[in-house]
Amino acid sequence: KSSLFDRLSQRGWTVVSSDAERARRGNFDNALRNAMLRSSHVCYDKNLPDVASIVKLCRVAGECARSRNPADVRILLVVPTRLEHDVAWARVEARSRTHIGLNIHEVKGGKPECYKIFRDIFFSKSIEFLPRATDLPGAVVTDAFWRSEGELDGLTAEVDGLARRSEGGVPVADLLAAAEGGGPGAGPSDRGGSRPNYVSIAIPRAGLHVTLVPPPLRDEDAA
Repeated sequence: KSSLFDRLSQRGWTVVSSDAERARRGNFDNALRNAMLRSSHVCYDKNLPDVASIVKLCRVAGECARSRNPADVRILLVVPTRLEHDVAWARVEARSRTHIGLNIHEVKGGKPECYKIFRDIFFSKSIEFLPRATDLPGAVVTDAFWRSEGELDGLTAEVDGLARRSEGGVPVADLLAAAEGGGPGAGPSDRGGSRPNYVSIAIPRAGLHVTLVPPPLRDEDAA
């Protein structure tokens, strides 16, 4: 994520980082609002591991939309095709003490506690949410995060091009409706907002992730 945003910042995008705001004792939501009011293209540098985080993004973006033309505010999600546990953890583990994000040096409890935060707060939730996230409207689904630097360069060009041609992303209200299960692209969950109708399991350190999604009900089955 950070590598993608670094590349987009070189193309003129404004990056608003939750880690950076926390380090300077700032307010992330206020920083995002200010950036959206003064910049045409903004990167939301904060983890989105579940529906609640998408809803919060839509809430803050929606406030900005009401102060301008709502049609001018669109959200373009970039979603990985898969999550690689060992690769992701190795990246966290390799961070230095001065890194503003999660790292093994600054967490009370050291590496074991850092891994627990990584697993329970970020990775496990993201694995569960991934099938639904890939189906949200306007999402760019990619495996570039796990491949070469060249692939990431290609993703950067794709995202930047879609945004500048106004072809990417969806209005805030459309994304919010889909995330909450009430609109197109709601993904493999029922429309009532209850438990998702899929089963997902990840086996840490084995690199295995399985998601089982049942086929849609036929009319005679539903009856």
